[in-house]
Amino acid sequence: MKRSLLILLCLIPFATACVYDFEADVQGTDNFVVVEGDIQVGGYTDISFYRNGFPQSFSATVEGEDGTVVQATQLHAGWACTLDTRNLDPSVRYRLRIEDIDTGLHYSTSWETVQPAPVIDSLSYLIQDGTMDLRATFHSDAGTPYYALSYKEEWEYRSYATSFFRYVLPGGEAPAGGTELYPEPGTGMSSVYGSIYRVTEPNPYNTCWATQGKGSTEVVSTGAMTSNKMVDFTFKSITRTDPRTSVKYRVKVSLRMISQGSYTYWESMDRASGQTGDLFAPTPSLQRGNIVCEEDPEALALGYVGASAWTSDELWIDANEVLFYQESPSIQEMLAKNALGMEEPFGVPMTKMVMWYQEGYLPWYRVSPESGGTTDETYYVWVEGRCLDCRTQGGTAEKPEDWPE
Repeated sequence: MKRSLLILLCLIPFATACVYDFEADVQGTDNFVVVEGDIQVGGYTDISFYRNGFPQSFSATVEGEDGTVVQATQLHAGWACTLDTRNLDPSVRYRLRIEDIDTGLHYSTSWETVQPAPVIDSLSYLIQDGTMDLRATFHSDAGTPYYALSYKEEWEYRSYATSFFRYVLPGGEAPAGGTELYPEPGTGMSSVYGSIYRVTEPNPYNTCWATQGKGSTEVVSTGAMTSNKMVDFTFKSITRTDPRTSVKYRVKVSLRMISQGSYTYWESMDRASGQTGDLFAPTPSLQRGNIVCEEDPEALALGYVGASAWTSDELWIDANEVLFYQESPSIQEMLAKNALGMEEPFGVPMTKMVMWYQEGYLPWYRVSPESGGTTDETYYVWVEGRCLDCRTQGGTAEKPEDWPE
């Protein structure tokens, strides 16, 4: 029976240009597998395995025509593995072999010639029309005119708001090194509603780091050019309000040569993904890769696993040196909408501090005559605690080991 199957190629980071959904007509089967990864000669090989769109437990080996066998050394959650392929001989052809633990079926790729490592000449950026384009120039003196470029992003950023004030419930312990501001010393005011201290360090989760995985891999051909070189290839664009460049940003670029078969496969998938929008457009034909089920060669297996020597480089962007980032107006609008006491003549009433603290609010900033307040009173504006916690934006407070101070 003929049925339409939605294959989520977002599971596969080798798709050309960007993530897309691919509609494929699948004849006579309710099962398909997807293999994700590439044999990295001279480095570590990462492989993932999916069946019907879901991660599956499996075992994997890389085999060489000279009898070399490399087994997985690390398993990640049962459905991803790492193989130590650092010492493989680049003059030997290799293939990947997988066993599906649940079904007992075996999948193997074709024997692949190792593509030599290309050269990354430079990584750079170009700012124009409010956008920062990240660019790579690269070439190869040998191998095919086909490349695959992937990248990993890491960036440091700040919480939406920063506070140097701490609220302590009645009877609570004062923060180390804090200066009590409320109740104001010498006024005889009671701390029955709690206390506010000024501290020397901002809120604990003011600084975070985020990581974006390899994302989609760009496949590029220099076949139509006079030399096997690509100049200023734009692989990512960043807008001014993107927090990636708000403090410090690093992009690690990995580049490899791929075979003509691999390039043809991913180019075909890209073309198929673009055949949408026309109600009467023909359904894209299914492009098979180089993966075959040994027990059932007609079974549907997707993906293309090649063998390459990779090269890599990284680009740093510091906000203090590159004056590009502009905070989105929506951030200030969000803070103003969620703040307490901003529109009040004397801020958050002291009698309500305990209540708002228990509701998750914290003191944000202090208004006084010395700081430009319009009255003789000193008061505090509070904001939701999530606005002071950078982790709510998806990152972590754990700094990468090699991140500069």
